[in-house]
Amino acid sequence: MSTRPVLQVPPAESNSEEGPTIYRLGEDVELTEDQEEIDVSYLRVGKLENLEKCRKLKSLKLIANEIKKIEGLEECKELEHLELYQNHIRIMENLNHLVNLRGISHLVNLKKLYLANNKITTMEDIPYLPNLVLLELGSNKIRKIENLHNLPKLEELWIGRNKIESLECDEVPESLKIVSMSSNRVTSWAVPEGQHSILESKNIEQLHLAHNQMPTLAADSVVLAQLPKLWELDSAGNVMTTVPPLPPSIVELWMNDNSVENLAAVCEALKKLPKLATVYLERNPCQTDAPPLYRSQILAACPNLHQLDATELAAEPKWTHQDTSHSILKHRN
Repeated sequence: MSTRPVLQVPPAESNSEEGPTIYRLGEDVELTEDQEEIDVSYLRVGKLENLEKCRKLKSLKLIANEIKKIEGLEECKELEHLELYQNHIRIMENLNHLVNLRGISHLVNLKKLYLANNKITTMEDIPYLPNLVLLELGSNKIRKIENLHNLPKLEELWIGRNKIESLECDEVPESLKIVSMSSNRVTSWAVPEGQHSILESKNIEQLHLAHNQMPTLAADSVVLAQLPKLWELDSAGNVMTTVPPLPPSIVELWMNDNSVENLAAVCEALKKLPKLATVYLERNPCQTDAPPLYRSQILAACPNLHQLDATELAAEPKWTHQDTSHSILKHRN
């Protein structure tokens, strides 16, 4: 049976000479041998320690603490869910032991890793985590996507609010379904010849590229059109002047705050998206130059539309898609 940690915290009085109180796992926070879940957040825990007896631990959440290093998890081989976002971690290390070989080929290891809001500068330290399905690295200082070959089952990559300048990566897991890299510094859809693009996975369903400097895609481009399962595209806040060629699977399209001008061309592009239920194009010239005309023509082109910008329409969406992804740092704004 899963138990939660018992807090045994003395009054949090700060000593002006010693600084703010730092709490300790196993001392201020009681740990037991049969614990499967630990959730101690916003408590100024300074270190991962005293976890060696927690051999049954499956979920460890230490959000918004003072942790600087990933350590002390050597005996937590059953761990599946690790949340350490909003700490002071600079590198990803000491994670290899979370892979537990049972028999010859059966691997039991980490499935979800949350490291947002830290000070991580590189992905080069990612170890081989063969069952990891979700990696959250938002709000760090990463400049390049790399080492994805060590994550063969990765389905969700959340890496918004970093310093990434390219869609280039070393290898793309075919399992990848969600790519969220809004609020970075990407300026091109292309990658150097001979290199891989993060958009190569044909299983991508959701793509978030808002608030970069993404340019217009050529009318004959297949960068996005070749993604047969893509149902959500968020490219708001870029420098695009036209609606890009898209697959007919698109249900939600976010292109507000770009430089799209030609309303007639927009309508023609949207007519090719039979499942389209939500579209955001506000604060583009095609909308700001003639708002009444914009609304009437978009609705004429998309009679089954459920939502236009912030306005929910009367018609119920003919096509929906259940989004089961986590809600941390989607970075639309």
